[in-house]
Amino acid sequence: MFFVFLVLLDIPPGIKPLDWNTRMRITAGVAKGLEYLHDKMKHPVIYRDLKCSNILLSYDYHPKLSDFGLAKVGLIGK
Repeated sequence: MFFVFLVLLDIPPGIKPLDWNTRMRITAGVAKGLEYLHDKMKHPVIYRDLKCSNILLSYDYHPKLSDFGLAKVGLIGK
């Protein structure tokens, strides 16, 4: 099972934390991105550096994976 915890530790005063539905949409988007990299690409990519700072969010909270420095090309075929 894949879990990503979106923890907000130092929230500035006056800023509300993300609601649960938004957090789950971000988590589902990250999972879809990893599934695409691992299972659907012609040459699978093993993304080895998943952490909060490597997940970029667009203006409407669509996640994008970044920093592929530790990524490796996986085996072709199953």
